[in-house]
Amino acid sequence: MRCKWYVQSNLAQGVDDKIRVVCEEMGGECVSFRMIPFMDRMRRLGASDPFVLIGSTTLNRAAFKSRKYRRGIFFDPAQFRPDQYLRHYGDSYFNADMRVVRIGEIGDSDYGLDDELFIRVNDDSKQIAGGTLFFRELLEIKGNVERAYIGGDLFTPDSEVCLASVKPIAGEWRLVVVCGTVVAASGYRPVVDANVPDEVLAFGSRMASVCAPHDVCVMDVCASEGELYVLECNCFNGSGFYAADLRAIVRAVSGYQEGRFSGCCDKNS
Repeated sequence: MRCKWYVQSNLAQGVDDKIRVVCEEMGGECVSFRMIPFMDRMRRLGASDPFVLIGSTTLNRAAFKSRKYRRGIFFDPAQFRPDQYLRHYGDSYFNADMRVVRIGEIGDSDYGLDDELFIRVNDDSKQIAGGTLFFRELLEIKGNVERAYIGGDLFTPDSEVCLASVKPIAGEWRLVVVCGTVVAASGYRPVVDANVPDEVLAFGSRMASVCAPHDVCVMDVCASEGELYVLECNCFNGSGFYAADLRAIVRAVSGYQEGRFSGCCDKNS
């Protein structure tokens, strides 16, 4: 049976239309649907195996909670974490100098108030998008979290954050990985570019052979001071593909799903 793609239509850049064109060219099918923002449960799609879901973080969270729709996403919350990237990639991980700490346990004198740090949460939630701030700003965030927290499973005083030094980045590339193979890639910073240097592809292939958080994922690679590093990995279903070869992506991921239930390349099901 051919793999069917279900793509959230209320996304930027008409992603559903682009994937539909490719699917139809390859004799497949793509269904567009809308997802209500911040909705925590899946709407009924009538999907049957094999299928792939593409959409927002909200969609992926809702799908992961569903035994049925989880089969259309490629995600393991225990693996898509910076501490796991550090464990597997070591010095080839860009933030190898990071410290993981619960936000409520950050001490007022851990750093100088004007020290600049890179911060992100130690999971795939993006509740704090990766970025830089001064330590005094981090203390403000800590205070706000402690004062405002009233229960629940979102950002809490026990949430783990990763703190690392600020380092220069000269370029960034997104690689799509399927069963340890880089099937497509694109530069995305400083500019979107379909021409990816051979050394970036070779490095990404080597790192994917070391470890990937899922059989299907995206790996972001960066260049800093003449060296290449794994910047982070992301869930395929909620990632942008920039100028990567969409036909190669659809072909590889559809093939993975179509072979999945026969036990081919399926250590993550």
